Amino acid sequence: MDAPGFLDALAAVGIPAGALDPLCADAAFGLYVDHVETGCVYANAELLRQFDLSWEEFKGFGWARSVHPEDAARLRDEIARFEHERGTIDVRYRVLLPEGNERVVHARVTAYVDDKGQHLGAIGTTRDVTAESRFEQHIRGSQKLEAIGRLSGRVAHDFNNVLAAVLASASMLEYEPLTDEGRDFLSTIHEAVDHARSITTQLLSLAQSNSSAGACTLDVELRAVQPLLGQILGEGITVDLNLAAADACVALPRHELGQVIVNLCLNGRDAMGGSGIVMISTRRDDPSTLRLEVADQGPGIPLDVQAKMFEPFFTTKEKGRGTGLGLATVRDLVHKAGGEITLESQLGRGTRLLLGFPVVAPRTDVPLVADEVLELRPLRVLLADDNDALRQSLAYALAVEGHTVTAAATVEAAREHSRAGHFDVLVTDVLITDGNGDELARSFSSDNPSARVVFITGYAGERQTVLDHNWPTAPLLTKPFHPDALLAAIATAFRD
Repeated sequence: MDAPGFLDALAAVGIPAGALDPLCADAAFGLYVDHVETGCVYANAELLRQFDLSWEEFKGFGWARSVHPEDAARLRDEIARFEHERGTIDVRYRVLLPEGNERVVHARVTAYVDDKGQHLGAIGTTRDVTAESRFEQHIRGSQKLEAIGRLSGRVAHDFNNVLAAVLASASMLEYEPLTDEGRDFLSTIHEAVDHARSITTQLLSLAQSNSSAGACTLDVELRAVQPLLGQILGEGITVDLNLAAADACVALPRHELGQVIVNLCLNGRDAMGGSGIVMISTRRDDPSTLRLEVADQGPGIPLDVQAKMFEPFFTTKEKGRGTGLGLATVRDLVHKAGGEITLESQLGRGTRLLLGFPVVAPRTDVPLVADEVLELRPLRVLLADDNDALRQSLAYALAVEGHTVTAAATVEAAREHSRAGHFDVLVTDVLITDGNGDELARSFSSDNPSARVVFITGYAGERQTVLDHNWPTAPLLTKPFHPDALLAAIATAFRD
């Protein structure tokens, strides 16, 4: 048995239909009644709020002037179909508010037809789904970034392998007699590799956008990101660094620290209208705490706006220039690293963002040159890498230094060598065609209990978390690197 209609139910208990008027007026959803010829003849307070119009401005067809021009044609088509079918439609469209912002409204409209089939009008409800729509856009954007990140990681990995082979091979020329012109050419190769390495670093900042583990040296990374900030912020902005945190590390991966800095600097640039100085400074408050400050010379932020600055989707920027997620993301990343962020601003005196972090222990740092390299005894080295050119170049570089090298292009081949021989050290890529370097390292250490492990990588991806957890003291070299850096990494592995 079907439930009775709403008005029938009211009549059954003796409640007059007029009793609905206060309820409709104060409803949390928009409600309207539409006449087939004269347009809207009733709109409750919530619907007028959604359009930010008075009843005089809204009634009839006045509301239609507020529909976003990009959605108007689609809405007209939906209304035409509705008029033809005289049923129920669900439609979502944007509303342009008088102050220039926009709101997203979801409307559900049902036609009213009398017993003779005459179309008299419609009854509709609306919901303000602006926050929901923005969240959906954010999710779609995140999925797009994730896809771009995966592609960027793969490109950077392959490109770094090529760069590493070029650098390793070029470095072998240093052992050969060269003319002055030849040395100039060699220097040019090194400079080109350094430039290409900076490009892959930017690619990897996308690829690692979903990583959550890691730490970085604050001052080192701020110096490294300064050239990139210059490109992002534009010629009118000067980035002034005042770094005094020495070698202190924070519990943020490099790409997440970069995300924090870029967001804060972009806010400063926009506040200053694209011209001025963004000041970035660091200091140690005590052995366990460090501070990062980003300040601009903008007009300052009113107190009522300051209270909302870290709310998701809140933005004071003009339409199309801000999502309201930048500072919310910064706050979440800072909190994840165990830190706190506060905002200080005065009208006419600029704005400062103050970030406090606990100091954490870094991963093992591998120096480019180590004195211990010269003191290494001849070692038996198992080298595993699936890039032929790089594997051959590194094997040659190690052999030149007096080490005995067994090279393998696959994890399986390396395991066979590990079981058959005795080695002092494993040098392995993190990602190999048929497996992972950390898995190889585990079986290698079982076969060679006193041996050491050195990891090399063009891009570790999700395996980075595994390395941090299972091999916290094993040196990790990022490609491309000079063969001397590999020798230094091996020396570092034997320091314990």
